[in-house]
This record gives sequence, structure tokens and C-alpha cells, in this order.
Amino acid sequence: MVRKIAAALALTLGSCVVVAPIANAAVVQVEGGTWNYGTNKTKVWSHYQHQRRTHSASVVNGDGNWQKSGWKRPGRLAKAETYRTTRNNQSFYDVK
Repeated sequence: MVRKIAAALALTLGSCVVVAPIANAAVVQVEGGTWNYGTNKTKVWSHYQHQRRTHSASVVNGDGNWQKSGWKRPGRLAKAETYRTTRNNQSFYDVK
């Protein structure tokens, strides 16, 4: 099952939408592995590592540009990154 976190933050003021220029990132323990994901000024990323299960990471931006790590053996870092757009940047991980 794919897990996903949408990595976009917007603030609405009247009819104006302003996208926050700061980094939005987290490192969390999920399904027995460590997931580092988020966006900064230039990129969206997903890095996932699991010591006992095969796993992967992927990202997609608002232009529909997907990057995938492919399946990684236990203990290996699954890493996916692409350029950040102003909205709809998403990070994913998966485990088998």
C-alpha cells in the first residue's frame, strides 16, 4: 500500500494565494522504517530506509514529473527527488 503526504502549504488572503517559501519537511518512523520527506525552495524529496523489508520512495510535482527510486533491498536507502513547483508536490514511500 502506498502512503502519501502532500507537501504543499498555502495561505489565502482575499483573492490572492501566497505559497509559503519556507521548507516543509519531516523525518518520521513509519512501518518500521525511517522516512525523510518534504520540500524546500527548489526540490521535493522522499528518502525511505527500512532494515528488514524491501521498500521504495517516489515523488511527483505539480507538472506531473514523477521520480521513483525503484525497489531497494533492506538496509539500502530509497531516494527520489525532483524540482519543486508552486503546488501539488507530493512524497510517497512503499514497503513489501
